[in-house]
Amino acid sequence: MCLDSSRATEIATKFLEQQHSDIIIEEAVLDGEIWTVNVSHGLIKKQNKQVKIDARTAKILECYFMKS
Repeated sequence: MCLDSSRATEIATKFLEQQHSDIIIEEAVLDGEIWTVNVSHGLIKKQNKQVKIDARTAKILECYFMKS
């Protein structure tokens, strides 16, 4: 399996929607075999997160807050 940008953003969105209902995809970038998906969420206080996904296995490798 090799993910494309659309599938990587779908995985990140479904993962983050478990805790947040207002996910906005900012960008998805492939670096080697790792997709990095940057998202924002929060209606009043915007927060940014970054999700790293293995392009071959579709497993989420990391998820963390990004500093503004």
